[in-house]
Amino acid sequence: YAKVVMIGNNLSRDIKGANALGITSVFLSWTSRYPHTPADENEHPDYTVSEPLEFLELVEQLNDKLTVGQI
Repeated sequence: YAKVVMIGNNLSRDIKGANALGITSVFLSWTSRYPHTPADENEHPDYTVSEPLEFLELVEQLNDKLTVGQI
C-alpha cells in the first residue's frame, strides 16, 4: 500500500476509506460541494491540494521519496 495514493474530494468517503486501508490520502479541496473540515481523526488527509495540477507535483515528490526509501 505504500505505493498507492488515493485522491478524492470527499473527506468522509474518499479520505476516510484510504486512511482505513493505510493508503496515502490526498484531499482535493477545489469544490464547495463537500465539507472541508474533517469530522473526526479518520478524515484527516495526509496531503491537501487545491487544484488537480498540484496533485502532479505532489506525485513527483512522493515518487522521489520512494526512490530514496523515505516511504
